[in-house]
Amino acid sequence: DGKQAYLDALSDLVIVYEQEHHAVAPLPPHQLLAQMLEERGMSQAELARTAGLAKATVSDLATGKRLFTVKQMHAVASIFGLPGAVFLPKTANQ
Repeated sequence: DGKQAYLDALSDLVIVYEQEHHAVAPLPPHQLLAQMLEERGMSQAELARTAGLAKATVSDLATGKRLFTVKQMHAVASIFGLPGAVFLPKTANQ
């Protein structure tokens, strides 16, 4: 249907415009984790059990007191259906 094609094209144009003119900076890994937990209504204790991590480790990761190890990145990211790289620290040129 022509209406659906028009709506799809318009949606694509809006996305491109927003990316170019109103880009949102990526969150630091600890803020991303805290946001993911909040959005899903998941507690740190639930994440710790599911990921096989200590509660203190999850707390430290979510507050930025500790950086993710590669193993932790993959364990946590897989729970949220994301690639582990989302929890890599961002550098100035990323």
